[in-house]
Amino acid sequence: MMSENNDSPIKKRPFDFAFRFDHHQQLEGKAGLVKYVIEVAPDGAGEMQWRDEGRYKQNSFIASFDAEEEELDHLYFLLYTAGLLEANWQSPSHAPVGIHHEHVLIEITCGGNCFTTHAFEDEEVVPLHPVIDSIRSLVPQRVWESLVQ
Repeated sequence: MMSENNDSPIKKRPFDFAFRFDHHQQLEGKAGLVKYVIEVAPDGAGEMQWRDEGRYKQNSFIASFDAEEEELDHLYFLLYTAGLLEANWQSPSHAPVGIHHEHVLIEITCGGNCFTTHAFEDEEVVPLHPVIDSIRSLVPQRVWESLVQ
């Protein structure tokens, strides 16, 4: 659903709210790349896929979880107030020049619309930091802990 001026979704989380969060990080001092994807469907069913592409070995991991309604409401509120669900939101169209150790991509479906944004570690995309923290917090601590073992 859209607001009266048809420029932005209503403040209440739409029934079709879902997202995909891609995170890529080049590891310091190690020839490798860590990638993980967090996806949450409209019903709150979530999945995290983790892949560590080290120089000599590769590890992968998949975990399922259920996101709480309150957590999804909070994430939607952050996305909305940051302006990331506005029809005129402009995500950077290309990577800045140079070496980038971290990149995130967020694809959001809500209110019958799709929104995509991405950022690189050296960009000042202030609205994304609380959003990224909120997305990461949806994944249970036990999942994060199992990755470091």
